[in-house]
Amino acid sequence: MEEPENNIEEREESIEEIPRAMDEVEVPTDTMSKIENKMEEIKNKMEVNTHTPDIKKSKTRFILPIFLILIILVAVGYVGYGKHQERVAEKEVELFRTFTSSLALSIFNEAITCKPIPINNGSLEINLIAAECLTAPLS
Repeated sequence: MEEPENNIEEREESIEEIPRAMDEVEVPTDTMSKIENKMEEIKNKMEVNTHTPDIKKSKTRFILPIFLILIILVAVGYVGYGKHQERVAEKEVELFRTFTSSLALSIFNEAITCKPIPINNGSLEINLIAAECLTAPLS
């Protein structure tokens, strides 16, 4: 069992010797600059490739504003629809008031002539006569 341990120690020593051996080798300057340039290119490529966009963040950045705009549009639509309903109801009330006042005025004008005015409500029909016409002497 001691042999594998010695073998591992020998490997560690040989790995440590590699940098020292590289220092002893003479490399021409232009070749060294080419190697440094290549190493820089590889380093830059590694930096570019290690940067992966976070898909969750980009989706959140895209979906969140759309969701907020959608909520605002729904709220504005809801309030706008409520205001529209109020205006429609006010117009209907005003139309009803105008109709009833003109109807009452026309009934009064007819009643003054002392002629019976037929008024019906579905199956019920009555004749309306002004009270003043009942007390007046018939001529």
